[in-house]
Amino acid sequence: MYVEYIEGTHFRGIPDFFLKLHERLNVFIGTNGVGKSSMLYFIALMLSQCSNLTTDSVLCKISDINNDFDKMCGKIRCRHDNSYILAKYSYSENELCSKYFENFSGKFSDTEEKNRSFSRMQKELKEEELPFTKNFPLVVSYPANRAILEIPERIRGFRPAIHPFDALENALESITDFRSFIALFRMNENSSRKNLQNDHYARWQAKQVQAVNDAICKVIPEFGELHVTQKPFRISVLKKEKKLDFLQLSDGGKCLIALLGDLAQRLAICNPALENPLEGDGIVLVDELELHLHPAWQSILIDRLLTTFPNCQFLVTTHSHLVLGNVKADNIWIMQEECAPCHPDRSYGMEASELLREIMGTQSRPPSVTAKLEQIDRLIDAGQFDKARAALQELAHDTGKIPAIYAANSYLAMMGEEQADIEGGKLAVHSSKSGKSIVGIREDSRSVCAHSQVEGLAHSQE
Repeated sequence: MYVEYIEGTHFRGIPDFFLKLHERLNVFIGTNGVGKSSMLYFIALMLSQCSNLTTDSVLCKISDINNDFDKMCGKIRCRHDNSYILAKYSYSENELCSKYFENFSGKFSDTEEKNRSFSRMQKELKEEELPFTKNFPLVVSYPANRAILEIPERIRGFRPAIHPFDALENALESITDFRSFIALFRMNENSSRKNLQNDHYARWQAKQVQAVNDAICKVIPEFGELHVTQKPFRISVLKKEKKLDFLQLSDGGKCLIALLGDLAQRLAICNPALENPLEGDGIVLVDELELHLHPAWQSILIDRLLTTFPNCQFLVTTHSHLVLGNVKADNIWIMQEECAPCHPDRSYGMEASELLREIMGTQSRPPSVTAKLEQIDRLIDAGQFDKARAALQELAHDTGKIPAIYAANSYLAMMGEEQADIEGGKLAVHSSKSGKSIVGIREDSRSVCAHSQVEGLAHSQE
């Protein structure tokens, strides 16, 4: 199942939009305040109007209406196999209107003949008892405040899943607090002594545990299975064959494990008839996907998620350019203050510096260093070689021998001039042995003359 398109007018500060979404991945990017989190909230709001998809009711508030208007409107269409779901919603201070259709095609009409396939599926599931034989798609949202600060030692009052529909409980307001894991793993330990062949409920729980561990191991191969011990009470995890207390992990590790575990467990709950619950259908919203993660994890996370959960549609936000290097342009939505979200011209396979400059709208090098490199470039072009060498030596003292320093010295050599003497040794030694250095270094670093031309072109295109 996936969201086909969304349409919104006068919602918060986002310009009116109509977005035809990709069925697997949609990444929303932009500067702070342009509405990335608001877009995910809008999608969650519209999904909550699809009453047969979720048990949650996301509420609209007056503050969700654009200040220049007195009413907001939204529309969403989802597809599941050959069935369609369409919801239309409008809200003002004095009126709330919500319409919902299933298996819908054609114009929006209250008199449209409807084949309510999801209604039937929900009714049949509610009437079913163990062993469950039907699956149901998942809709779930993970906000930016999903950090794990502590693990509750008690689960009093927590009700474990007893029916596939329990996977939808609080799914659009999901804050991963690990209570479900504690309950699940504790009960699984007790069930392990039973004959699973004759206990459908225990087998269902064991399947949830296996799904959680499989998801963690597939997305983060250096981590192993989760374990819960009673006395003393603790949650532990294997990391490179070493058992660690969960609270000893980094915030990034804890957040990612919690997200993966919660998603995998929910998929296992609502897909009892699937041999591999991770292949269940779902729509997954994640705000700030890269939360607390090291760049090495950021760059591979999207691919790992899409591979581990092959039938889920991910709608995520990010501030990380490294997330985008493995994402194609059609999957990226650039959000701006004055116009509706749009796709970049390119993204997949670009270098980090290119992603920063062309898509994220910032520079990979500190502005002060860029300004000094451009000044050196101008001095060389003006024939003021002594000043250029002095400026280059001063900059090298601040930055060290970065590629741009070699490129600048190579540019001096190309002009037939003596290179700058840095720390008592000429950098020509670096730029002559390989045979390609003078041109190659300048091309690789995009520095000085080439640096200025490329960045000038980028600025002019922006």
